Amino acid sequence: MGSFGGNTYCNNKRRYVMHKDIFLFLDEHTVKAKKIVDLYLEDSVYKNYDGVIGISGISGTGKSEIASEVNRLLYENGISSFVINMDKFYKVDAKVRDEWRKIENYIGHREIDWDKINKEIKAFDNNAIRVLIIEGLYSNHISGAVKFYIEGNIKSTYDFRLLRGKEIETDKWRQYVVGEEYADILDSLQYCNYII
Repeated sequence: MGSFGGNTYCNNKRRYVMHKDIFLFLDEHTVKAKKIVDLYLEDSVYKNYDGVIGISGISGTGKSEIASEVNRLLYENGISSFVINMDKFYKVDAKVRDEWRKIENYIGHREIDWDKINKEIKAFDNNAIRVLIIEGLYSNHISGAVKFYIEGNIKSTYDFRLLRGKEIETDKWRQYVVGEEYADILDSLQYCNYII
């Protein structure tokens, strides 16, 4: 393991700490990002390549890393894009979210401030960026987006979350939260355009 410019490299993995989040890039993220870009460019309405891409999946599927790679690949195709992480759109701050979830007895897409997200999309319509990439657990609920669900099983996503080291994955409450999020996400697959 070595470091360069504040980034840590471990074998074929690149680990970045960005905006209070941890990115751990694997080769499979680039492969999945390429599939998304190819499908998006093939499927874009009237081939103008303007629009919104939603990337969803359970925690540990590499949504943030894949979105970053989609951003890079679009740039290589001459298409400007911008990534928004849905974690910034929860109604309740992360510091008190677990308490709120226990009181409300709810974990799922209604925790997101959809009015705020829609304002971001509307603001995006008025600038020069051609593609808005919104990645997060519940991006299948974004109207008008081309939506991609990143598949992942419980074991592989658990292993990736452990490797990333962002949260205590052995905690029983954390395991319950991931299970509830997964159930809500699976329920939203009916809105998804592609499964990667």
